[in-house]
Amino acid sequence: MWSKRFLFFGLASGAILAALSLAGIWLALEAATGVFANYTAFAAGGIAMYPLCWWRLVFSARDYSKGQTGSLVALTYGASCAVACVLMLVSMANEWTVLSATGPKFNPLMVAAPLLAISLTTIGASIMAIPYAIVATPVAFAHRAMMLWLFGKRASETART
Repeated sequence: MWSKRFLFFGLASGAILAALSLAGIWLALEAATGVFANYTAFAAGGIAMYPLCWWRLVFSARDYSKGQTGSLVALTYGASCAVACVLMLVSMANEWTVLSATGPKFNPLMVAAPLLAISLTTIGASIMAIPYAIVATPVAFAHRAMMLWLFGKRASETART
C-alpha cells in the first residue's frame, strides 16, 4: 500500500480535492452571506498545504487511521492560516517599501504591520472555521475511503501496531 504509486495518487488527488473543497467553501459562504466569500482567496494556500500535510502525517508516518485523518484536517487548517499570515506580512512589507520610496521615509503606522497581519488572519480564520469544518472534514474522510478502497487496505490495517 505504501508505494510510489500510492504517494503520487494521494498527492494528486489530495490537491484536486483541496481545490474542490475551497470551491465548496466559497459556494457555501456565497450562498449564506454573499459577503464573506471573498475571504476564501486567502485560503488558496490550502490547495498546496493539504497534499504536503497528507504526505507528512499519512504517508511518512504510514498511518491512515481515522484519528490521523482528523489531525490532517486540523493541521491543514493551521498551516493554511500560517501561510495566509506570511503572505500578508510580505504584502505589507512590499507596501511599506513602495510608500517609503514615494513619500516619507518612516511611517509610524507600519510598525504595527505584524500585529495587523496576525489580527486579520485571526479574523479570517474565525470566519472560515465553521465552513472549513463542514466542507473539508467529509472531503478528507472521503479521500481516505477512496485511497483505502483503491489500494486494497482495510481501515483496521492502516493504523500502526
